[in-house]
Amino acid sequence: MNGDGDAYRKLQERFAKVIAISDKYQAEAYETAVKLKRASERLARLERIAPTICACCRTILDADDWWDRVARYYAERPDLLLSEATCAGCAAARLAELPPGRKTPAPEKYSARIARRALSGTRRAPSDKRASDTPLLARLRERLRSSSPDDPINADFAALLARYEKQDARLEKIISISDVYQEQLRDISTRMELMAYTDFLTNLPNRRAMIDRLEIELARAERYGTTFSVVLFDVDDFKKVNDVWGHDSGDEVLKRTAKELQGAIRRSDSCGRWGGEEFLALLAESGEDEAFHAGEKGRIAVERAVTVSRKGEIGVTVSGGVCSYRRGMDVDALLMGADAALYEAKAAGKNRLSVRTYI
Repeated sequence: MNGDGDAYRKLQERFAKVIAISDKYQAEAYETAVKLKRASERLARLERIAPTICACCRTILDADDWWDRVARYYAERPDLLLSEATCAGCAAARLAELPPGRKTPAPEKYSARIARRALSGTRRAPSDKRASDTPLLARLRERLRSSSPDDPINADFAALLARYEKQDARLEKIISISDVYQEQLRDISTRMELMAYTDFLTNLPNRRAMIDRLEIELARAERYGTTFSVVLFDVDDFKKVNDVWGHDSGDEVLKRTAKELQGAIRRSDSCGRWGGEEFLALLAESGEDEAFHAGEKGRIAVERAVTVSRKGEIGVTVSGGVCSYRRGMDVDALLMGADAALYEAKAAGKNRLSVRTYI
């Protein structure tokens, strides 16, 4: 129990650290995503007024209504951006300088991307990394692929995008680690709960589990006006078994007694180890007569059973006290009645049942 408890605490500490790291990266990723969104919106506004300028001679192209666009935009945000293209004259001059075999017919106007590819013959490969597939990120990647690498705005966007993708990858890793720890925590928690409500020796419900079941059965009886009974068993002269046969043999006797008592009751009933050599049977919707017959069945089964130990065969008997619920009783009163009936059975000669009746 202590080993599982220590493991559970260590996992809880690790899980808390993982959650803290996850929250940190999630906050950073969210902050970067907000910056990307704001930068994208700013870029979209600027692109509405940006004139096209030749990448070679810096001549502004198609600027007939540019000042009107600037005037309309200036009231919104005082920023200005020039986008690049290539005029027909510069494109023709650059193409004329290319070696034979690399010349292509010069169009009337070239974009910056076409001019760059024609001049260098190479193109920077786009990144294969993908963060969250959002329209914003897809739009930014497309813009980075199709625009000039010398554009300072694009450099800022590329840095933001790389930072976001790195944080997103870290966050995914943290989440996967968190899932592993959560699974281990659930497994250990289930085992600890099972151990907390199960008797280690007999694998029957322990005293705590039986008290919980008694409380539930009591609430059901009070609500629906039904009844139920308990039978408190005690192994007769169990101290002699330990003294003569040894404690190992005594444990075997308890396990065999638990098996016989459990087998004597219905599947809807419960039998647990109450403590030491005592066992408690909870019989749902059973009055005194039904409880007495069920208890007798268990008593006879234990009497007929033989426990085989290293020192020989051991036979034991049990005595039992029966008490049925009456309206107004609580769990303590019910158990006190069963205990008093058990005392009567012991005083009458053992290996028998006694019933405690309340009017």
